[in-house]
Amino acid sequence: MHKAVRTYFSPRRQEVSQGQLLLGLYDGALQYLQQARDQMVAQKFATRSLLVNRALEIIGELSRSLDLKSGGDLAAKLNTLYLLCSSRLLSASETMSVDDLDSVVTILTRLRAIYSQFPETLQASAAEESTPCVAENDR
Repeated sequence: MHKAVRTYFSPRRQEVSQGQLLLGLYDGALQYLQQARDQMVAQKFATRSLLVNRALEIIGELSRSLDLKSGGDLAAKLNTLYLLCSSRLLSASETMSVDDLDSVVTILTRLRAIYSQFPETLQASAAEESTPCVAENDR
């Protein structure tokens, strides 16, 4: 846990834009789900459960990061998708359903693809975060 906290607050993390962080979360969840699928097929239940739980944690973080007040309909629909993903992962873990797990992979892969199609947004948010405010420099 301490390593995760140190990594979260590391200087390198602060150089990453919100868009890049979002893509990283999707990549992490997808990686855990692929590994969970492999463990499910190999009938290694304890490891599969751990990997599904890690993916659930990431999906929970994606859901908590939504601004439901300002995000309007889009944020609400994303929240619904994240709840659906969580529900299907819990079902997959309980019933050993590869189909449920695969459906979550499909949803997250499509969401990641949509976000990655907006590189100018990702680059703009990185530039905004790294550019100091002019008013602060004039003081």
